[in-house]
Amino acid sequence: MQAKRMKHEQDIRFLNAFERLFSPAELDTLGRQTGFMKRRRQVTPHRFCMALVSALGSATTNSIADIQRQFNHMHVTGIQLKPFHKQLVKMSAPEFMREVFEIRSIGCASSRHAYSEG
Repeated sequence: MQAKRMKHEQDIRFLNAFERLFSPAELDTLGRQTGFMKRRRQVTPHRFCMALVSALGSATTNSIADIQRQFNHMHVTGIQLKPFHKQLVKMSAPEFMREVFEIRSIGCASSRHAYSEG
């Protein structure tokens, strides 16, 4: 019971930190621009990115199924592996993630620069 509560608290902290860095609208817009999202589905760019970062941040991710389970856990859904896999293997998925981290790294560098000048 204690471990489950700690996991829940970690999830909440991660979700809050992620939401501060990436707004759903920002990631969904980027998903459209990169071609990752053509129609709104349960696997939105924002939800996908959140689950991917969370899953890869844990030391226990060994497969796409682990990422899919993390997605279902975080978003309380029952997405099957095949539809999730279809989103993950889109040619635009790597481009979307590259853009996400490029934008964030530029934003972090700008914040550090502004902080050092202040």
